[in-house]
Amino acid sequence: MATLTDFARVLTEEGAAVRPLPMEAWVYGAIALSVVFLSLLLVWTFRHTARVMIEGDAHAKFVRDAARAGHGASGGGHP
Repeated sequence: MATLTDFARVLTEEGAAVRPLPMEAWVYGAIALSVVFLSLLLVWTFRHTARVMIEGDAHAKFVRDAARAGHGASGGGHP
């Protein structure tokens, strides 16, 4: 039965098959950071979505209330 030391000896022997990485080591870190930042951007784009679905759009409510009060409905503005 092979032990852990036998396994370590096999790995450290000369002539052991060494497979190089297909990219530089820093590229893996850059890819990981990019994935994290893109995930954060995706989450950021959907902020307040649940509140809007539950309560309704606050801006649309403001516009409706202003139109009912006569503000902005005639396209006037300040004199």
